[in-house]
Amino acid sequence: MFRTALVQFYDFVNCAFTHTKAIFMDFFLVQGYDLKEFNNFKIRINMKPSIIIMLIVSTFSLSSTAFSEVVEMSFDDLWDLSIEKVLDSDGLPSFRDKELGIIKTDPIAMKLDSKTADCGRMFGIPYIKDKRTKTAVSYQIRLKKIDASQTKVTVKAKIDGYFFTNENTAFFMEKTRDASKVLGCKSTGEIEKQFIESLRS
Repeated sequence: MFRTALVQFYDFVNCAFTHTKAIFMDFFLVQGYDLKEFNNFKIRINMKPSIIIMLIVSTFSLSSTAFSEVVEMSFDDLWDLSIEKVLDSDGLPSFRDKELGIIKTDPIAMKLDSKTADCGRMFGIPYIKDKRTKTAVSYQIRLKKIDASQTKVTVKAKIDGYFFTNENTAFFMEKTRDASKVLGCKSTGEIEKQFIESLRS
């Protein structure tokens, strides 16, 4: 019976890995590896269920951090204010659905620090501390009405990081293709908190 359960669990893990394979492929390419290296990696881990489990867990840890709080404001007022805050940050809402309470933005060029983002390290030094690292933030904002004067706000920030060899490179989104390296950045959760606090001020 134990062996049967183990086989079923192994099949489940392999199925889950199939769905996460595309995510890992994107991650490999972002880190500068080619498809041949990815395929070699895939062949090796197919024979090791423990590694597959570890990678599936890691996939979820790479996801953006979401932060939620209740704000003392009506849904309609908070909806308008959220869009205003995005525009004040030189951003543009790429998707708006008031019925669902969802606002998504295009990437907004933004200078971040180690308190707000983790973009990995080079020779032990965080990329985010290097002046040649440029970052952009995409927001996903969800509003949910609680009552006439309270609204729950959930903010998730996706961070794109780019490393330029030339420190004096002017950064704007159209120049990202000229980056020397694309970084795998993730939010610490602080930038989401800051956005919600800005709605209260």
